[in-house]
Amino acid sequence: GHHQTTALCLEALDRLATEGVLKAGQSFLDLGTGSGILGIAAVKLGLAGQGLDIDPVAVDNACENAALNAVEDAFAPSTGSITDIPDGRRFDCILANILANPLIDMAEDICARLARPGVLILSGILREQADRVVQAYVEQGLPAPHVSHSGEWTSLVFRA
Repeated sequence: GHHQTTALCLEALDRLATEGVLKAGQSFLDLGTGSGILGIAAVKLGLAGQGLDIDPVAVDNACENAALNAVEDAFAPSTGSITDIPDGRRFDCILANILANPLIDMAEDICARLARPGVLILSGILREQADRVVQAYVEQGLPAPHVSHSGEWTSLVFRA
């Protein structure tokens, strides 16, 4: 959780939970789960869901960290990407801390799996790339996001 993009996502989760936007019992998808830290944090806030990563080694690490944090009953990491989620499946919160270009490429698929109302938290975006990412998601019908910065990094929080 020390990388600026991870910290930005954790701060957004905390803020949204404090505001009552995210509540116990809601569902989440942690796309590009990596170590699983964002999924673990979501479970600690009372949400339940799954993590996806295209790297099987990352998924093994996320599973191990879920067990170490005793959240494996509410957080299920697996290998895959957004297109592996069935079309009709929707999540109250989608987290994606990955690079700008993949986020842009997946905008349609991510938005199709976001519940309405729902929250989309994106990071892994350099400041100079943020406008392009915002444009890709606004073109999918999302409102302008809340934007936060830490150093050269940006996070975007869309409330659909």
